[in-house]
Amino acid sequence: MSLMKKERKAWERMKEIEKENIKEIKKKIKKWKNNELHECSVVGSQVEWGYTASMIRCFERENGSLCVVNWGYVSRVNYCPFCGYKAKKQMKLKKEGEKFDEVS
Repeated sequence: MSLMKKERKAWERMKEIEKENIKEIKKKIKKWKNNELHECSVVGSQVEWGYTASMIRCFERENGSLCVVNWGYVSRVNYCPFCGYKAKKQMKLKKEGEKFDEVS
């Protein structure tokens, strides 16, 4: 197989993955509209590159805050790193060095 054919095949596979990801995002948006709690994961996704995100899962708590999970810790975030979903309860940093504050 020539290099051009391999590149074309790889490009076509990337387009297929993109279409599948768009379908998954549309399903998630439909769930959000039904007021279900948000949950995303990079585990099991079709990432074909050498490196992946250190975060493996994002979930919404019942209080409206979003958390991301690594293999060893949980961190709170304002947006889902996988799909861009915005937390209902946002964090706001007052000043440098001070703790985060709740903002509704």
